[in-house]
Amino acid sequence: MRPTRPAVLLALALISGVLGAVIADLVDTVTGRRLPVPWTTVLTLVVIVAGLLIWTLYFRAKLRNEGSRINPFMAMRTAALAMAASRFGALAAGFFSGVGLWFAIDLTTALARQRLLACVASVLCGVVMVAVALWLERICRLPEDPEDESTTSSADELGGDWVHPRVH
Repeated sequence: MRPTRPAVLLALALISGVLGAVIADLVDTVTGRRLPVPWTTVLTLVVIVAGLLIWTLYFRAKLRNEGSRINPFMAMRTAALAMAASRFGALAAGFFSGVGLWFAIDLTTALARQRLLACVASVLCGVVMVAVALWLERICRLPEDPEDESTTSSADELGGDWVHPRVH
């Protein structure tokens, strides 16, 4: 697996941001009502981010513990989780930015202001999710070994290795 590139996350956020604004406008046009953005969405994102952060801290502590070994399947699944979480966080942040910008156009009602605040909170949760996921990805990477130049050069060409050396 290759590490996540920030350009991919930015592209996902931009595309989903445009999609969010279009969907908010479409819902308003077709139904005559504004797109609902409940606070339970924010709560759900907070729970997901908290779970990801707990797993990241646990995995990091397990790697630092000298006596413990990590199952290689767990390491690969953790790397896959980190990649999926970074992409989901970018999509969520982008989507709610687009919806939030759509609500920001007309803030005359209290409902629009409340939904804009929920969008802002969702965007912040998405950004934090991306940050934690990228940190978890970084933890999953192998440190480069300066003594073994043949492995280092091939790892650089592939974008770095993903399995920690103490994974057995």
